[in-house]
Amino acid sequence: MLYRRWSTPEELLLAALGDPVVGFGEFVAPDTGSLRGDLLFLLGRLARILDEPRGRALHPLMTQFSTPPELYARVKELVIDPNHKIVMDCLHAAVARGEADPAAATPLVASVGPRLLFSEARDRATLTQGTVESIVDEVLLPLTAPRA
Repeated sequence: MLYRRWSTPEELLLAALGDPVVGFGEFVAPDTGSLRGDLLFLLGRLARILDEPRGRALHPLMTQFSTPPELYARVKELVIDPNHKIVMDCLHAAVARGEADPAAATPLVASVGPRLLFSEARDRATLTQGTVESIVDEVLLPLTAPRA
């Protein structure tokens, strides 16, 4: 029955990830007024998702080298790129407020937080708010801090 609509498990997974109800839904940028607040919101949301079935389904696709390139590209388009754009927007807003160094508003810096969360999710049963706060306070804020 399942394969009447989706011919492969990969097609089913992609449909589920893109579904507005059970998938990742709409990616909304936070506006907390601070880089720390925005990063806590974004990474906290990602941490909660990674602890849910949809996140557990996504995790192997992001961490296994055996993932077919076309499947990874589609997951990147549906999930990674929209989140990455929001983090970049938050970094640019922080630069405009004087909270972040303009040189830190790069795609590589924007990818650090989510990558650390995926790594932590691989090593831990559950991602806690403390883990999110540590990533933000110990890694991201020092990495993006204005330089004299």
